[in-house]
Amino acid sequence: MFRIIIILASLISTGCAIKEQKQINLYENYLMLDEAVKKSQIKKYRGNYFTSSYLAEVNLNDEKSLYLLNLSSYMGKVKSHFQKIKNNTGCLTINGIEDSGEPLTFYLEFKNKNNSWLVNYFQIQFMESNNKFPNKAICPNELKEN
Repeated sequence: MFRIIIILASLISTGCAIKEQKQINLYENYLMLDEAVKKSQIKKYRGNYFTSSYLAEVNLNDEKSLYLLNLSSYMGKVKSHFQKIKNNTGCLTINGIEDSGEPLTFYLEFKNKNNSWLVNYFQIQFMESNNKFPNKAICPNELKEN
């Protein structure tokens, strides 16, 4: 009888721990970044969206360099997105159409820093057609390997 109580207590506590665990949604992070850009708050809050290594590549005093923080400016309409997460690294692949009608794909790498998922690397690839869109998440470093 005592074993049954211990097993039930373990199952209940495990169930509660799983229930409280928050689902990670990298696309949601991307949308929050997009909103900050639209409200012209990206320079002020850049540390909330990008790793320090990504920001080291951007001259914050140069408006053209700041354009590197405006990832969504390249994408006119999102068609699909996929993510994968392994340990403290997440990858988000976003397929869409640029304002001029060209199909393109974003490949973003996120790093988990202090429980925040921050953009660490970003790559754009123009596609021949919508049929060439990837149908799974691909990390930018995986593109370099191919």
